[in-house]
Amino acid sequence: MINRTNKIELLRAIGFTVITCIFLSFAISRITISMVVGLFLLGLNFAVSIVDYCALFGREKQEDKIVDSPGVLLAVVAVILFLDGNITMVDVLSMIVSFASGMTGFFAVMCFAEDKNAAAVLNAKSRLSFSVFVVLIAIVVDVVFVNHYSKISILSGLIMAIASVICNFLRFRYEIEKRLKLEYYNHILEEEHKHRDYIVSKWLETIKEK
Repeated sequence: MINRTNKIELLRAIGFTVITCIFLSFAISRITISMVVGLFLLGLNFAVSIVDYCALFGREKQEDKIVDSPGVLLAVVAVILFLDGNITMVDVLSMIVSFASGMTGFFAVMCFAEDKNAAAVLNAKSRLSFSVFVVLIAIVVDVVFVNHYSKISILSGLIMAIASVICNFLRFRYEIEKRLKLEYYNHILEEEHKHRDYIVSKWLETIKEK
């Protein structure tokens, strides 16, 4: 639900949205779409991690272990491969602003949301679905315009896109495992409380009989 009560938050959201659009429009005509999308999604995940670790937007502080390292390592491979090609400083800048656009886009969504904790961007399942959808579109676009880019750019962009999906998938799987563990621990505590109550009730019955 869009935040209409706090005008300052709304202005911040608009500002972050404008910056995101400027970043994307700058990068999208200079490097492959899949590279832009992959970096955008990685920037988005990085922003989510910052918010959770620093307890921003009124969120509880969460210090989860790093589970998306395989995806990050694959992203590093994509960057190294891309840098080995015939690129310019403008291309490097495009990569930087693509990553930054993921962060500014995230902050825009959070500012727009009236209920911060209910923002879909914080949900790992939503991020995974979104990443798969936009990566598939990016790959199709790259295939259509394959002649506009070098083979190294296309390959590195595809690797980057896959890396972003892997990061989202691992984060989604981790959150499922964490929720299942929490439910299991709660079940154990509930059973222990029932057992304790049973023992206490039996003890009281024994006391009454005496």
